[in-house]
Amino acid sequence: MQVELFERFAQASNLRELLDGMSLLAGGPVLVTDPSGRLLCLPSCHPDSCPLLEGQSMRSPHCPVAQKVAEHACNGARSPVVMRFHGVRHVVSSIQGWGRLLGFVIAEERSCGPLRGPSSQSLRHLRLGATLLSKWIERVLAYIEHGPALHSEKTNGQDALDGQVLEELAGCRRASTREILKEAILARKISPHGVARLRREFGLTWREVEVFVRYYLFPHQEAIQNGNARRSLARHLGITEGTLRVYLNEVRSKLSLQARRGSLSILLWAREERIAPSDILS
Repeated sequence: MQVELFERFAQASNLRELLDGMSLLAGGPVLVTDPSGRLLCLPSCHPDSCPLLEGQSMRSPHCPVAQKVAEHACNGARSPVVMRFHGVRHVVSSIQGWGRLLGFVIAEERSCGPLRGPSSQSLRHLRLGATLLSKWIERVLAYIEHGPALHSEKTNGQDALDGQVLEELAGCRRASTREILKEAILARKISPHGVARLRREFGLTWREVEVFVRYYLFPHQEAIQNGNARRSLARHLGITEGTLRVYLNEVRSKLSLQARRGSLSILLWAREERIAPSDILS
């Protein structure tokens, strides 16, 4: 059941959007496989004809890079692993969950589409891309398993909702929005300072803050499981997908994020701007 949940998550449409964004960060295609090397999700920039997949059935292709790394993992090799196939370097980071190996994130050093391709900094970028995405997937899967209760026990230090935070949220009239933002702060998906900045500096309404947090930083569990973030969020908020699209466009406009593509790109921006805690992807 847990493995099936991971595979459904890996094949979700919004994960492909994340892979597109991470591929831009890494400088080459970033993809996800299961432990045997079976491809679960590819970015749109991945070449249609990969020499490593020649002769394989495209109904269930297996990446030989992941298959080789799986052998190393059994021998205690540390993640990420750097391997060269057909003259192309691949960085492979394992995805762990529920006490087992669930799959791999693979970043390839190859140019495709607008990506920059090999450079003196390629290996560092590939390591960063593969490691960030694998750790992010592990954190999401942990949340699916444990839910908000995992975080609600943290009631000291940075994780506590202090008086200033409660005073900040008291200005929000909608009780459901207040509860969601409290939950997101406790889960360390957004900081109290970040909520204040979104309201005061960027001019977001409370409803827009809720949409931003729920869509980009702290997706509803249903959205994670079924892979359709917009439909699930719209249903959860009690609005149509068209109305949600208007909200998202307005939020991106106020935050000057029109040029950014993909949820991961927005997530990285939130961390850079200290809207979200620095460890949101760790």
